[in-house]
Amino acid sequence: MNSFAGDIYLLLVLVFTFRPTETVDHDQCGCMAMSPPPSSANLSVSQPITTTTANVNGRAELHCDVSMKSIYTYKHIVYITDNPIVYWYKHCPNSFTGKAVFSGKSASEEYINRANQTVHEIQEHSTLRRRRFTLEIFQLNVHDSGDYFCVIMIRARYGPYGDCGGGTRLEVVDVSSMPTPTSSKPSSSESLGKCFLHLFISFIIMLLGCGALLGFIIWMLVKLRRNGRTQKAESETGGFSME
Repeated sequence: MNSFAGDIYLLLVLVFTFRPTETVDHDQCGCMAMSPPPSSANLSVSQPITTTTANVNGRAELHCDVSMKSIYTYKHIVYITDNPIVYWYKHCPNSFTGKAVFSGKSASEEYINRANQTVHEIQEHSTLRRRRFTLEIFQLNVHDSGDYFCVIMIRARYGPYGDCGGGTRLEVVDVSSMPTPTSSKPSSSESLGKCFLHLFISFIIMLLGCGALLGFIIWMLVKLRRNGRTQKAESETGGFSME
């Protein structure tokens, strides 16, 4: 029961103490942790992808990279911070339009059975660990478009602290409503130019054909005339020999 009350307290503190301080694509939307982490924790949060696009009924992946020390000391007390709490918000935390998407380990009512979070170790060196928290949203609709922020909350003995990423803009596209590309029809001037070109080519071909036919006729006439002269000369020569 005490653990449950503590979770409720942390969630309320997180929601009412975050305020917009940075922008994503020039929109007045962002967030900042209520209490900065101690320098010994080396906490760093980033969202490597600023914009992503997906289709309706498809799926989208939103990444949040967290780098932090798993063990640090504060006022000579050793704290272990291996299990950060991750919250995902659509739009801005602590804003009238902001919506909780994923809190801790469960999705909000709007995203039940449509959202899942996975964690992967990216790098582990000594006490410094880097993890990637990936929020997957399934069966997307156009209303899922918006800016998504991951918020990291760390429980500590002296109070919670955290940080958040710069946001990822998700654009959901309905390809079924997009106009299908059509082949562009040539303009009237282009059609007229092509028509003249075809006529010119046909005229040239016709001239070449007529020229070839005329040349053949002239060649035949010349040949016939030569044959006629030859036959006449042979007939005259043959008549003279008989006399």
